[in-house]
Amino acid sequence: NFGDSVSEVQEKTAFALVVAGASLVERIGGKRRRGQGKCRLTLERKVREWMTWLQQNVGKAGEPPKIEAINVPFNNINPETTDQTWHSIQLTIRTKSPVIVPARTVGNLVECHDYIPGRYLLPILQKEWGKKVDIFQAIAQGELLVTHATLSIDEKAGRPTPFCLAANKLGGGLDQGRGVYNLLQERAEPGIQLKKLQGNYVGQLTNGTLPTTKKVNRKIFTHNIIADAVQRPTSDTGGVFSYQAIPEGLTFSANLRVTQRWKKLLDQKIRSWQTLDRNFRLGQSKKDQYGSVKIFFSDGCHQIENAIQPLTGELLVWCLSDVLLRNERLSSSLDPQIFLVALAQSLEINPAQITLKQSFLRVSRSESWQVSWGLSRPSLVGIKSGSCFAFELDQSVNINPKKLAEITASGIGERRAEGYGQVSFNDPLLSSSLGALTAPDDSDNPYGGDLNIQSQLTNESMAYLHILERALWREKILAQAFIIAGNADRRQEILGIEIRGKESKPPMSQLGSFRSVIGRLQTIEVERNPVIAWVEALQAVDNRREKWPADSLANCCELVTESERIWDVLKFSDEYTDQITATSANIASLKQELGAEAVRTLVGEIIRAHKRDWEKVQQRGEAS
Repeated sequence: NFGDSVSEVQEKTAFALVVAGASLVERIGGKRRRGQGKCRLTLERKVREWMTWLQQNVGKAGEPPKIEAINVPFNNINPETTDQTWHSIQLTIRTKSPVIVPARTVGNLVECHDYIPGRYLLPILQKEWGKKVDIFQAIAQGELLVTHATLSIDEKAGRPTPFCLAANKLGGGLDQGRGVYNLLQERAEPGIQLKKLQGNYVGQLTNGTLPTTKKVNRKIFTHNIIADAVQRPTSDTGGVFSYQAIPEGLTFSANLRVTQRWKKLLDQKIRSWQTLDRNFRLGQSKKDQYGSVKIFFSDGCHQIENAIQPLTGELLVWCLSDVLLRNERLSSSLDPQIFLVALAQSLEINPAQITLKQSFLRVSRSESWQVSWGLSRPSLVGIKSGSCFAFELDQSVNINPKKLAEITASGIGERRAEGYGQVSFNDPLLSSSLGALTAPDDSDNPYGGDLNIQSQLTNESMAYLHILERALWREKILAQAFIIAGNADRRQEILGIEIRGKESKPPMSQLGSFRSVIGRLQTIEVERNPVIAWVEALQAVDNRREKWPADSLANCCELVTESERIWDVLKFSDEYTDQITATSANIASLKQELGAEAVRTLVGEIIRAHKRDWEKVQQRGEAS
């Protein structure tokens, strides 16, 4: 609202600038660099006359008018209090189906973030509580925010790996539990080549050991678009496309943070924080099989303590989420000096009293879509989560710990209500030297020492662990079968088959029948065993029985009737099975489940290897 402070010359100058800007527009919309969106935008036909007027009067407009502040009244709460004590309550999100959080689109692939942004959680809060509390008013006042939901580590929100961490390229890293260096505090020994760490989430640095690290292994799901006319994918409809998604079965944590006065209002209007404890859908393609999650509050509401103390003359800043800043021209900025100024303003100190010593900064770019408009939102370009800064403070600076705690809760920069701008000050992970630290003593067993692993896992986790064990057993069975099949003596020892001169004993036709009946073997038992029935039928015919070497049929029967025979042949000793099985109690069930499959695999490989050797003998005979 400019009021009556705008003169006629200023109005004409503003209009002339709009006319000039419109005449410069050549294309609008997306894909402009590929030839799309060509247009002509005209506000006034007498463009040349307006350009002439602007050239003649450009210096007469004077200073631009000042905008008068508009006081917007708030209805539900008195904003006059200055109490900025923050309270936090942890939100836990468990994915029940793959969740698509689009980061950008590359060709026909929609890439996905490895976290759930706070902007996906705010509408859920508004839907649940909006009839009782004006959530949007709290957001407008900057007194309510939801952080990004990141992978849970030790039942707390994981933090992005700081970019100041590096590891020995030859066998180092947080996942290896050794060879990690904090470049803010130390340098590696000469001759050690380092690699930067990124992409994972880390826990707290406690007890003088390296923090726990986890990673979201995203999955890719491919779909197609069916054209009605031909009932198949075509290039006109786009063919196929793929979604990258956060898999189901993961647990994420976020924090809902409110100031003291809004906590009181929520306590009055909402009977219990636990009202949010059910299934929701979020992300892209919610109407399909994607986006099903369960959201609930995992603990009570607690005050954010003012326990942060700055180091002597040094302030270490760790970006826990992307930080969105603007420069004096209101464009997105990645300049560390802009970050320094924003930090100084939040701390209420002079920017000249802070000096940037070191920075580990990377760029983030996020794209999103406005569903109701049917248009893409502006790109969010900012300082990437995990970036680190080391600032030196003048000796005269005295930072209030309460102010540090307030910034830790509320963040820095734009769109903080959606989880952006979260920072941490002087975290032990940034202020400590890590080169001499290792993982905890029980790092090889994350459930600790002699504790029973089954008591530490949920039913779903235990079922997934059994899947991994089963896959490993199958791989080892196949590897052993290859080794055995390559040795002619071992083939004869196990099945009694051999090559005499140019002849196969038994003939290949008999071995083909044997392999076929072995393929129907489902369990190792005498009753209803198809192999035993086939052997008995073969022994009843003298002409067929005589084609098999002595004891070969007995060996075959022993392999499919004695449950431990196959494991002795494959050399699956007790010591070996303990090495390839996480839960020792599961060994017996795995042997019972995979016994018939192991026989089928071994016999199949032996007969194939025998046939290859027999064919070589035939070829040598023909050549001679």
